Amino acid sequence: MPLHYQFQAMSFIVSKFSTEAAVKIFSYTPERERLVGDNGRYGNLEDVPSVDLMTELLRRMKCANKPDKRLILVGPPGSGKGTQSPIIKDEYCLCHLATGDMLRAAVASKTPLGIKAKEAMEKGELVSDDLVVGIIDEALKKPSCQKGFILDGFPRTVVQAQKLDEMLEKRGVKVDKVLNFAIDDAILEERITGRWIHPSSGRSYHTKFAPPKVPGADDVTGEPLIQRKDDTAAVLKSRLEAFHKQTEPVIEYYSKKGIVANLPAEKPPQEVTSEDLTNQDIWFGVSILSIKRMMLPLFEDRSIEQENAETA
Repeated sequence: MPLHYQFQAMSFIVSKFSTEAAVKIFSYTPERERLVGDNGRYGNLEDVPSVDLMTELLRRMKCANKPDKRLILVGPPGSGKGTQSPIIKDEYCLCHLATGDMLRAAVASKTPLGIKAKEAMEKGELVSDDLVVGIIDEALKKPSCQKGFILDGFPRTVVQAQKLDEMLEKRGVKVDKVLNFAIDDAILEERITGRWIHPSSGRSYHTKFAPPKVPGADDVTGEPLIQRKDDTAAVLKSRLEAFHKQTEPVIEYYSKKGIVANLPAEKPPQEVTSEDLTNQDIWFGVSILSIKRMMLPLFEDRSIEQENAETA
């Protein structure tokens, strides 16, 4: 993009927003590490290609209009949390906090909390709730968590929920919504026990919902499919018993606060996304298409028809 178009774009953004909003747009930097950080592709903004720069500006404009939100996803294995969380994260500018990943990262980085967690694990002990909440607290300082977070897999107990609430209260915030992926155990058994995997590629199949062309063989290579050790009825039964015993009281705990939204997770993933999630009051802000349309006069070779085709 020619330099004078970049300047026009910058002027357009400032003219369309208040000074406070403009500051938020340009200071919100969840992609900074990717673009200009020590481990990024570029040393400074002058080296960032115009297309990447404007894409990031458009993304920040969208994010500036989103309210801060802190969400918890609750549901048994196979309920669809892993499918929906990336959609929520990317569309609504939230960071995804998986406690297992954060623990491993803290240990690898040798942070004070990571060192304590490593000591506990080496002794064969469970990492304490206080340590896990402390690691979450550290993660919330990252720029990518500026607009809020999604917690998936935590809290699992009422005690953990209380400790999380105490930590957030000290930061002056609170959990805004708990999305409960409600689904019957019998449906989960059908979903999970029917899953088959092609080990080398990761391609997944399902005996009922997405069967391979040839039973037991990968569509591309013809190599045999396998079933994961934990995708069995016996393992699922054990995991569901633990879920119902530990996590259902967490749902009750947050229900008393009036922040639980029950999602019918037995529906196909696309319906959960398009119908149920969009009906929850966690969604606000303008769409990326509307922002791009406002900026069309800055680009001589763009048209509304092209924008519609790209987002169709």
